[in-house]
Amino acid sequence: MSIVEQPKGERGEPEAPLAELQLPRRISEGVSRCGTSLKDAKRDITYLWVHVTDQSKGGCGAGQPSLSREEWLNVVDEAASLGVNCLVLSVGAAMSSFPYVWDVCDWAQRTHGMMVGIHCTDTALSDADIAAIQKLEGPLTRLLAPKNEVEKLRFLEEHGILIREADPRPGEQKSPCDNPTHMIFVNPLGQLYTCGLVEGMEEFHLGNVFNGTLDAMLHNAGLPHAISEQVPRNEHGCDGCPPLMAHFFESIQGGACG
Repeated sequence: MSIVEQPKGERGEPEAPLAELQLPRRISEGVSRCGTSLKDAKRDITYLWVHVTDQSKGGCGAGQPSLSREEWLNVVDEAASLGVNCLVLSVGAAMSSFPYVWDVCDWAQRTHGMMVGIHCTDTALSDADIAAIQKLEGPLTRLLAPKNEVEKLRFLEEHGILIREADPRPGEQKSPCDNPTHMIFVNPLGQLYTCGLVEGMEEFHLGNVFNGTLDAMLHNAGLPHAISEQVPRNEHGCDGCPPLMAHFFESIQGGACG
């Protein structure tokens, strides 16, 4: 199910306010066509992991436009129809460069009741960033940061923002990793990979949001849905991985995505 193409205003033109956006046609039509309500949707996919900025080796498409706000909202809607209840957005640059992130977080929480983790590798948050985080649903919001940056951000807890380590159990990931069987990973261009660790690696490329449904790609047995122990880790390792954090935090009150 490809993203709906608009004859005007696709990229670069002012988008409609969030309150005016309706459930994208591709989602509502798809649900009706399958005769399946959200309550009856498959529940084996729990997590949506989004890289808002390119963190792959060698880049993921120089000169190509990233997904627009409405396209990201489409992704969230379709993921929700598959049972996703936790969203993690990894932002590898200043948050102020991606103001639509707050709209995506708000949409995920208000429309679908998702837990949202905002994974910042650039932890220099502006006053505007802090104000935007405070406007989100507190019980459904976590700010995720590298371990060595967490203490620097503790002051934000005075503002009601809960801080968590992005990778609370480094080195304890099992190999091969089957966490991707419960997760959707999408990069800035709408490309799906088995997980964020292998973004940009062609052998783990599942497809893209413009030419297929998430459901079809995630349940295609011919595509790779696990990570072998031979796959090297990038500099961020498994930082921000939603299933890993959920498994860790599910045993403590106020878990990240559990």
